[in-house]
Amino acid sequence: MNKVKIFLSSLIIFLSLYSFNTVSAENIPGTNFETVSSSSLSLYDKVNNELYEFENEEIMSMFIEQQSSIKLRSYVPTERRNVLVRTYNKVGQSGNLITTVYAGPHGATMTLTHGVSIAFEGVTSTTTEGRSYNIPANKHGNIRLETTIRCQEYKIEQRINAGGNQVGPWQYAGSFTKKTFVSNRYIPVYW
Repeated sequence: MNKVKIFLSSLIIFLSLYSFNTVSAENIPGTNFETVSSSSLSLYDKVNNELYEFENEEIMSMFIEQQSSIKLRSYVPTERRNVLVRTYNKVGQSGNLITTVYAGPHGATMTLTHGVSIAFEGVTSTTTEGRSYNIPANKHGNIRLETTIRCQEYKIEQRINAGGNQVGPWQYAGSFTKKTFVSNRYIPVYW
């Protein structure tokens, strides 16, 4: 009887942990976006393969409303605009992609026989082909994937439309970062 109780309690714990930890992406109606299951403050643009990260949920909701083709009301009391603050590239490198190869006294060749897919800063980088490199004599070698993404930081500004021709000044409402895949390349590493 005790074994049955232990088994049932273990099964209940396992099922509850499994059900709480499995979160799927959710499409947002009227947009190309879906929520990112690993972060409540990120949106993924399925069409353009871009990741958007927001400072809080209010800013994310404001952005979704701004981008949506479904208008919730005919009169919008505020105007919003996205202002590009800065653009920069980030470069990241994967870990070793193959088992380390020692060349010995005559040198050797190391080969990655298939493409790889890695995530860097939330953006997926995929290659479809493998690669081979020569290793100098008496050296160890490995292959890594270097990925470059473009980060664009935006601030959202809004102004109140008081009706007619009366509008207030633009005021800061929040910010977000848009991350886009730029390129990747294999890097041979020797030591």
